[in-house]
Amino acid sequence: MMGVLRNQPVTRMPSLRMLVLLYEHHSHLADSVLVQGVNVRKGFYLLDPEGNLPRTQERLRGSLAGTGWPGITARVPSHQEFSSALVNNDVFLYAGHGSGSQYLPGDLVEKVVCRALVLLFGCSSVHLKPRGRVPDPWGVVMHYFIANCPCVVGMLWEVTDRATDQLTTEMIQALQASPKDSTSTSNLPSDVALLVARARVLPNDYIMASALCMYGLPLHLVNSDEAAGD
Repeated sequence: MMGVLRNQPVTRMPSLRMLVLLYEHHSHLADSVLVQGVNVRKGFYLLDPEGNLPRTQERLRGSLAGTGWPGITARVPSHQEFSSALVNNDVFLYAGHGSGSQYLPGDLVEKVVCRALVLLFGCSSVHLKPRGRVPDPWGVVMHYFIANCPCVVGMLWEVTDRATDQLTTEMIQALQASPKDSTSTSNLPSDVALLVARARVLPNDYIMASALCMYGLPLHLVNSDEAAGD
């Protein structure tokens, strides 16, 4: 959020060692999203699985329908449905309470070989918490890194549903390269980190804007024409 970093692509990693391991894993896979790019046609969404966010469903339903992605709305997914979405898609989007770990616990996430760019649009979804006398903080994003997830985008602390839905809608439209009624992401880049940086200007509240962050490898998007030609 510093002025010198505004509109600059920034991504976080817990350590250089984890960065090296994650890069080595994906750079040696010919079909990795790091190598081929994120195919925006291959996505999956999980929208309000508890069924108690009717306004969120209303705000996001149209944008999600426009993606053509399969998904689950107002229903708790099975562990198999959740893990399959991480393995078989280039994009996984969660919009609901928290990080979604209540539907696929961290120990099960670690057993998955995650392919997807993971978007966790819930309160404190990528927050890292101290663990008593253990020096390094821990959070859901660490489970995803153990599963070799290339990139996680989420919220550092609690945010309002309206601000979250606004950011989610903008990200969906940006991924589809069709920013309808958008003023902040004109001339959309294919750099995911830059999309995240530009999205921070949307919330009027500074605290809401600064909650959004990205962990992992820098990824780029593959538009529909490029994806069709692969």
